[in-house]
Amino acid sequence: MTGAMYAQVLVFQPIRLRKSLVLDYEIPAALQPHVQRGVLVVVPLRNRLLPGMVMALSETP
Repeated sequence: MTGAMYAQVLVFQPIRLRKSLVLDYEIPAALQPHVQRGVLVVVPLRNRLLPGMVMALSETP
C-alpha cells in the first residue's frame, strides 16, 4: 500500500453506553502492511484508548 490509507473501525464501547461507533482512522505507514479487515486494533477516542475491529479499508476517509 502506498500513500495515505484509512481504516473504518467499529469501536467497542462499554455496554452501559449502549451504542456503537464506527470511525475512520488514518493508518500509519509502518502499520499499513499489517492492517486488514477483521483485525483487532486499539484506537484513541477522546482521552482513552479503546479496542475495536477494522471493518473496511479505503484511500479516503
